[in-house]
Amino acid sequence: RRPTLPQPTAPRRLPLKMASWLEQQRLLGSSTLPSPPFEWTPSTVTQALLVFVAAGVAEIGGGWLVWKAVREGAPRWWAVLGSVVLVTYGLIPTLQPTDSFGRVYAVYGGFFIVLSFA
Repeated sequence: RRPTLPQPTAPRRLPLKMASWLEQQRLLGSSTLPSPPFEWTPSTVTQALLVFVAAGVAEIGGGWLVWKAVREGAPRWWAVLGSVVLVTYGLIPTLQPTDSFGRVYAVYGGFFIVLSFA
Protein backbone atom coordinates (compact mmCIF):
# COMPACT_ATOMS: atom_id res chain seq x y z
CA ARG A 1 0.00 0.00 0.00
CA ARG A 2 1.36 3.44 -0.97
CA PRO A 3 1.45 6.19 1.60
CA THR A 4 -0.54 9.23 0.57
CA LEU A 5 1.35 12.47 0.50
CA PRO A 6 -0.31 15.69 1.61
CA GLN A 7 -1.40 17.80 -1.32
CA PRO A 8 0.34 21.16 -1.55
CA THR A 9 -1.93 24.05 -0.86
CA ALA A 10 -1.53 27.56 -2.11
CA PRO A 11 -0.51 30.04 0.54
CA ARG A 12 -3.34 32.10 1.90
CA ARG A 13 -3.47 35.44 0.08
CA LEU A 14 -4.26 38.55 2.04
CA PRO A 15 -5.67 41.78 0.59
CA LEU A 16 -2.91 43.97 -0.82
CA LYS A 17 -3.22 46.84 1.60
CA MET A 18 0.08 48.01 2.99
CA ALA A 19 -0.08 46.30 6.39
CA SER A 20 -1.58 43.08 5.06
CA TRP A 21 0.85 43.08 2.14
CA LEU A 22 3.75 43.11 4.57
CA GLU A 23 2.12 40.30 6.51
CA GLN A 24 1.65 38.34 3.28
CA GLN A 25 5.37 38.66 2.51
CA ARG A 26 6.20 37.39 5.99
CA LEU A 27 3.82 34.41 5.65
CA LEU A 28 5.29 33.51 2.25
CA GLY A 29 8.74 33.41 3.82
CA SER A 30 10.19 36.22 1.78
CA SER A 31 13.77 36.72 2.92
CA THR A 32 14.03 40.12 1.30
CA LEU A 33 11.30 42.64 1.58
CA PRO A 34 10.42 44.04 -1.85
CA SER A 35 8.88 47.45 -2.28
CA PRO A 36 5.12 47.75 -1.77
CA PRO A 37 2.76 47.70 -4.76
CA PHE A 38 2.86 50.93 -6.77
CA GLU A 39 -0.03 53.37 -6.38
CA TRP A 40 -0.63 56.59 -8.32
CA THR A 41 -1.02 59.57 -6.04
CA PRO A 42 -1.12 63.29 -6.85
CA SER A 43 2.58 63.56 -5.99
CA THR A 44 3.62 60.61 -8.21
CA VAL A 45 1.53 61.99 -11.10
CA THR A 46 3.24 65.37 -10.68
CA GLN A 47 6.65 63.70 -10.53
CA ALA A 48 5.91 61.68 -13.68
CA LEU A 49 4.76 64.77 -15.58
CA LEU A 50 7.83 66.76 -14.55
CA VAL A 51 10.14 63.92 -15.57
CA PHE A 52 8.40 63.66 -18.97
CA VAL A 53 8.83 67.39 -19.57
CA ALA A 54 12.49 67.30 -18.44
CA ALA A 55 13.19 64.34 -20.74
CA GLY A 56 11.56 66.10 -23.68
CA VAL A 57 13.46 69.32 -23.13
CA ALA A 58 16.75 67.41 -22.76
CA GLU A 59 16.18 65.32 -25.89
CA ILE A 60 15.09 68.22 -28.08
CA GLY A 61 17.61 70.69 -26.63
CA GLY A 62 20.54 68.28 -26.86
CA GLY A 63 19.68 67.31 -30.41
CA TRP A 64 19.27 70.96 -31.38
CA LEU A 65 22.70 71.87 -29.96
CA VAL A 66 24.38 69.06 -31.89
CA TRP A 67 22.47 70.00 -35.07
CA LYS A 68 23.53 73.64 -34.81
CA ALA A 69 27.20 72.70 -34.35
CA VAL A 70 27.37 70.06 -37.08
CA ARG A 71 25.02 71.46 -39.71
CA GLU A 72 25.04 75.20 -39.18
CA GLY A 73 28.56 75.99 -38.03
CA ALA A 74 27.94 76.81 -34.38
CA PRO A 75 30.98 76.44 -32.11
CA ARG A 76 32.11 72.83 -31.56
CA TRP A 77 31.54 73.12 -27.82
CA TRP A 78 27.80 73.29 -28.62
CA ALA A 79 28.07 69.73 -29.96
CA VAL A 80 29.90 68.64 -26.81
CA LEU A 81 27.30 70.32 -24.61
CA GLY A 82 24.50 68.78 -26.70
CA SER A 83 26.07 65.35 -26.27
CA VAL A 84 26.21 65.80 -22.50
CA VAL A 85 22.56 66.87 -22.50
CA LEU A 86 21.63 63.79 -24.57
CA VAL A 87 23.45 61.49 -22.14
CA THR A 88 21.53 63.19 -19.32
CA TYR A 89 18.34 62.58 -21.31
CA GLY A 90 19.17 58.87 -21.21
CA LEU A 91 19.30 58.97 -17.41
CA ILE A 92 16.18 61.08 -16.82
CA PRO A 93 13.64 58.24 -17.33
CA THR A 94 15.15 56.42 -14.35
CA LEU A 95 13.60 59.13 -12.18
CA GLN A 96 10.07 57.91 -13.01
CA PRO A 97 8.17 56.70 -9.94
CA THR A 98 7.07 53.42 -11.60
CA ASP A 99 9.23 50.50 -12.74
CA SER A 100 7.31 49.78 -15.95
CA PHE A 101 9.86 50.99 -18.52
CA GLY A 102 7.84 50.04 -21.60
CA ARG A 103 4.72 51.87 -20.49
CA VAL A 104 6.69 54.90 -19.33
CA TYR A 105 8.50 55.12 -22.66
CA ALA A 106 5.27 54.74 -24.64
CA VAL A 107 3.66 57.63 -22.76
CA TYR A 108 6.83 59.68 -23.14
CA GLY A 109 6.52 59.30 -26.92
CA GLY A 110 3.31 61.31 -26.79
CA PHE A 111 4.97 64.00 -24.67
CA PHE A 112 7.87 64.19 -27.12
CA ILE A 113 5.51 64.75 -30.05
CA VAL A 114 3.68 67.54 -28.22
CA LEU A 115 6.92 69.17 -27.03
CA SER A 116 8.45 69.00 -30.53
CA PHE A 117 5.68 71.32 -31.80
CA ALA A 118 6.50 73.96 -29.16
